[in-house]
Amino acid sequence: MHRRRLSLLLADPLRCAEAAAPRDLEAAQDGGGDLAGRARAQRLQRALVEDPVLYLDDLDEADRAYFVAQRARLERRAAELTGLAVERRREGTALVARGRELTDRPFPARGHVKQLALLLAPALCARDHADGTTIAHEEVARMVRVLIAQHAGHWSWEAGDGAGVARATQGALAVLDDLRLIEVDDAGVRVLGAAHRFRAAVARRRSPADQLELA
Repeated sequence: MHRRRLSLLLADPLRCAEAAAPRDLEAAQDGGGDLAGRARAQRLQRALVEDPVLYLDDLDEADRAYFVAQRARLERRAAELTGLAVERRREGTALVARGRELTDRPFPARGHVKQLALLLAPALCARDHADGTTIAHEEVARMVRVLIAQHAGHWSWEAGDGAGVARATQGALAVLDDLRLIEVDDAGVRVLGAAHRFRAAVARRRSPADQLELA
């Protein structure tokens, strides 16, 4: 039993995934340069798989330079390991699950808060001018109030209930923020690049049950 090689399976899963023979599990003996590169690759690969979106602006200078240079390889390997689809944008990369088996944060989803979040995304994107635009909280609350009024009877909120609108707004923003589609601070809401994949989301009413269906 090669205990050292077994320990490397935990220490460097990327090396394990790429290994074609037992010798490939041996650590490099070149003074650490290759190990440093592998550690950076593993960190970025993990971010691709575990985070909703890997944004270039979130990386430090060294990681950003490495990712840009190795982007195709890192994306391809992450897609091979997970079976997820790569969605590349100017701002970064996301791995998109076509099913729901690999995520604990499915979106879109049937819950009222996530339905509201999905329909809020196009309204936010329409006000995003790609220059760091911040949308005031009051304006976001007005968008939510309009959506609640438009879909009265399908959700439990009432457009005339200020406290209810505030709770709905907070819940929807929390969903979008958790998915790294927006950033929220005291000044307001800033739309991030990945939000635009939902900019065409619409609601349809299905007959005869008159249920709300999102697309």
